[in-house]
Amino acid sequence: MHQDRESSPSVRAGRQGLRRGFWRQGSWRRDFLRRSLLLPGLALAALIAASGFQAKADSVAVRSALHPGFARIVFDWPGLITASAAIEGEQLQVRFPRPLTVNLASIPGRLKGYVLAAHRNADGRSVTFDLARPLRLKEAVRANLVVLDLLPTG
Repeated sequence: MHQDRESSPSVRAGRQGLRRGFWRQGSWRRDFLRRSLLLPGLALAALIAASGFQAKADSVAVRSALHPGFARIVFDWPGLITASAAIEGEQLQVRFPRPLTVNLASIPGRLKGYVLAAHRNADGRSVTFDLARPLRLKEAVRANLVVLDLLPTG
């Protein structure tokens, strides 16, 4: 019985081997391309992180005032913002997702009896207020405004 050369087991195995080899080679090429792009990207990210690179800080206006029974601090950002604020011990910590530049010098004088000192932290994204007495916090974020109300406890 004569076997067709195209359908012989050795030819079929050879074709399957070529197909497997082709895919294996294609997979290797895809992996090589991914690695060749991934490694330099990771190296660049590591360099940026190690250099202490920070995004450009937004210039933020701040205002403060005493109201009957509470003190208010308002951060007015140039665009939409989120924030988190909490009283931790004798300090009010306010954290933002982006760096900011802000002038806090007038706040302790305006909020006597509420705030002793105010400063921007080294990370550039948070602000600390030293409180004059135990207070509770009411916080609201509206588009580009972060409103912090300091109220007496009790």
